[in-house]
Amino acid sequence: HGCGLTASQACELSRDILPRLSCLSHLLLGNNNIRDKGAQAIAFLLRSNPSVLRVVDLSGNNISSVGGVALASAVKTNNTLSSLMLSQN
Repeated sequence: HGCGLTASQACELSRDILPRLSCLSHLLLGNNNIRDKGAQAIAFLLRSNPSVLRVVDLSGNNISSVGGVALASAVKTNNTLSSLMLSQN
């Protein structure tokens, strides 16, 4: 948690790295600064690349309702995710 990840870095991570990690079950990115742009990128990943991700922690990332709506939409179509943490946003 809290490695200083920015929105643009979260976009790169979700676009270039995470789709290749098919065995990744927990994505813990709490207390960074990914904001709505990063949340939308992770939402796109959750929608378009069904994986084994079961837990995603995006707490404390300055995500507004814009990013929250994108994540909520992604959760509707992702049947492997069991926990999405969004506290302190």
